[in-house]
Amino acid sequence: MSIEDYRINAFVRSVLVKRWIDTSRVDFGTSNGVVYLRGLLRQTYGKRQLHQFDEVDELLGLVKRLEREIRSIPGVRDTVFKLENFEKKGGRWKRKVKPLV
Repeated sequence: MSIEDYRINAFVRSVLVKRWIDTSRVDFGTSNGVVYLRGLLRQTYGKRQLHQFDEVDELLGLVKRLEREIRSIPGVRDTVFKLENFEKKGGRWKRKVKPLV
């Protein structure tokens, strides 16, 4: 990992913390300017009690902002998100639906 990748990681951590992301549930790293983020996206702080559907809408907005902020970090060439609860299909973020067992 290059010094530049370490610097990008520090910026990514600050973005996650600023947005109250539970960093114990998300792993991230950078390789050659590509930021990898995987795990369960959730916040540790909520301004109010949200209905389940409101929470999903709020998290959808959050994942869009996260992607935009991380991409704007100098030196970031690309982002790869492998989230347990959201996925990007056709350029749009969507909530992953858990299969019924």
